[in-house]
Amino acid sequence: MEDGRIPDASITASSVWSNHADYGPTRARLNLRATNGAAVWCNAGASEANPWIQVDLGSNATITGVITQGRADYHDWVTEFKVAYSDDGQEWTTVTDDGSCRPTPMKFPGNSDQNTHVTTTFPRSFQARFLRILPTKYHRFCCMRFEVLGCTLNE
Repeated sequence: MEDGRIPDASITASSVWSNHADYGPTRARLNLRATNGAAVWCNAGASEANPWIQVDLGSNATITGVITQGRADYHDWVTEFKVAYSDDGQEWTTVTDDGSCRPTPMKFPGNSDQNTHVTTTFPRSFQARFLRILPTKYHRFCCMRFEVLGCTLNE
């Protein structure tokens, strides 16, 4: 995402703070430094119970993890999140611990400051076209930047 290979239209979210484009999902690219407006995606606020941000990779890819970052210009960041993936953007599978007879959705540790990269590697890689990050806890406001780790498939 950071290098621009993922088009803006492929990054979507459940909501945006004050419906303001300066906080839109296209601002969620890792290391983004905006010259005007915020350099981060922020959801609509505490009234939204289940926020998410997702990326359409355009075709199936092998996904191994994510790198997350907080909001560069304020003390806002996601401290915990879950991850789901999909081939069609309709039916979602949550990343689970896979170590029990009843796999439970994993909650991954997020950030503890504005700019430090936190790299999360999933228990096992998976193939999907869509990746969705579901913040479950945050510091002040639900805001984040991220990158997807993995590789494209030669189909």
